[in-house]
Order: sequence, then C-alpha cells, then structure tokens
Amino acid sequence: MTMNELYDNIVEKSKKDKEFKKNLLDNPKETIKSEYGVTFDDNVQVSVYQSTSDHMHYVIPLS
Repeated sequence: MTMNELYDNIVEKSKKDKEFKKNLLDNPKETIKSEYGVTFDDNVQVSVYQSTSDHMHYVIPLS
C-alpha cells in the first residue's frame, strides 16, 4: 500500500468509524500500526489533526 492509499483509507475509515477516529486522534502511530500493520521508526513523529469550520490544516511536501 502506498502512502497515498494509506491516507485515503484512513480518511474514509475515520468518516465511518467514530472509535477509530478517536483512537487516531489520540494515538495515531499505534492506531495506524494496529489497523494497517504500518510501523514507523522511533524517531518519526506522526500527527493527525481534525480541521474545523474555522481552522483548516494543509500539508505540503518538503520539496
């Protein structure tokens, strides 16, 4: 699974599964590992944010 596919899966699942979404916001690294088997090195930080009507988040590539 590519990172784009993983992202798409996470977005879709978080729309349908409130418990998954809560876990993802509370502990993204562990939730992604347990749901998708994807692991990250210890030095990698994983952050998940929820946009609201008055606060939007955009992620742009490094280069």
